[in-house]
Amino acid sequence: MRTLLKASWVIGFDGRSHVYWRDGEVVFYAVDPTTQSLLAHVADGGRAVFARDGRLVIASGRNEVVLSKLSAFSCLTHPTRPLSLDALLAGVAAAWAFGLSNDLIVAGLITFSREEVAPELPPAKLNA
Repeated sequence: MRTLLKASWVIGFDGRSHVYWRDGEVVFYAVDPTTQSLLAHVADGGRAVFARDGRLVIASGRNEVVLSKLSAFSCLTHPTRPLSLDALLAGVAAAWAFGLSNDLIVAGLITFSREEVAPELPPAKLNA
């Protein structure tokens, strides 16, 4: 089975509508690191972002890098507006796909404040 997804054009979603990206690559993400589609994608050389044992992990093929402990990200435990782990992983996947460095991704997550980004949105809007 071949699951590595690369194409001349990849369809994505920019928050408002579908968009097309030239020379795209799909980066999988999952809260459960044992998700079969994620494992197959990574085994075939694909990239993925997931949580394992309380840590944020990125993988490219068989190479894995632990970026940080999830406990470093206060946005996940905010008392009234916590960010879902799904939303955090999706954001990391997007940042990594666009070429941000590991250090910059972690710094962004450590300093992320929902009140500064979208104070008018109810919690569900940033967790969808």
